[in-house]
Amino acid sequence: MGRPGARSPSALRVALFGTGAIEIPPKGYGALEEYVANLAIGLRALGHDVTVVNREPPFRTARTRELASAALLPIDLVGRRFDVLHANSPITAEALRLTRRPYVFTSHSRYWLSDLRGPDRLRLARDRLAVQGAEAVVALAPQVVGPFRSLRGGRNAERVEYIPFGVDPERFRPTADDRGREGVVGLGVVVPHKRFDLLAAAARSAGVRARIIGRIADPAAKAEAEARNPDLEWLGEVSRASLPVELARARIFVHPSEMELASVATVQAMASGLPVVGSDLLSGLVTHGEEGFLVDHRAPFDQRVAETAGHLRALLGDPGRWRRMSERARRRAVEEHAWATIAGRVATLYERTLGR
Repeated sequence: MGRPGARSPSALRVALFGTGAIEIPPKGYGALEEYVANLAIGLRALGHDVTVVNREPPFRTARTRELASAALLPIDLVGRRFDVLHANSPITAEALRLTRRPYVFTSHSRYWLSDLRGPDRLRLARDRLAVQGAEAVVALAPQVVGPFRSLRGGRNAERVEYIPFGVDPERFRPTADDRGREGVVGLGVVVPHKRFDLLAAAARSAGVRARIIGRIADPAAKAEAEARNPDLEWLGEVSRASLPVELARARIFVHPSEMELASVATVQAMASGLPVVGSDLLSGLVTHGEEGFLVDHRAPFDQRVAETAGHLRALLGDPGRWRRMSERARRRAVEEHAWATIAGRVATLYERTLGR
């Protein structure tokens, strides 16, 4: 992959691509941008030479900035030599294919196991092409490894690997005194598929305080949640410094999303010592009965509310169980998701792809 120049025998020259839509690292939320920023830090700590390529054209919308950034990508690569080109959006991957440059691809799409209509189908089609054309693929959830390998016709199956999203366990960590923790918390942009209405209804049924952190992108989704629980506390988009503090204030993290397989927020909550009650789509991150509880995302809404509320009562009513799950959540986040571990696994995939 790429054209190697003069370097030490073990170091790789890596280009990590953002979308150009948001700065890296992001000032606020931006899961893809967090991924690129932290992976770059981890790879550099291993001795690799990493360049983050993330031109931000001066256009108003994120989509326009992303398209313009991809169009300018060949210019960004003129005269530069890399061993690995690592794309993180299908549009970047498409630009690399058009210039006949081999690339590694991480799919950040949440659509792989969803029933799609309209523009979302086009977005997934682009991701499919990016997976098919890549020299190697990072799957952020174990459920998509099989589909990715099938898309590629079994070609280089060992180069499609589940390597999850990482977390900084020093930034996200439990408080020294658990007595200050209270209630449940949800985290994410407020849109319908996050199902904050389910969180709201379950918290009200369980008689527990609920807070939601995140930008309100869809006022109708907020109104639906409020209709089910008028006592919800909306924190909006908090600062980077405040986010770990707000997570560590809660006792339980609730994430009933109907789409997300690779939830950054869930990993951050686990590192903060929060047991998770969420959709079974999180099965790659949470083992039911160990770090939390999972609910079938295909079950009727009222059934999911009842089961979620039951799990909240079980945890809140049994301090010993809560503590065991809290410790397991923290331990799994540290052992499996620390960025140093993730960077090492990604570097190994690079080396395997290069035939080292």
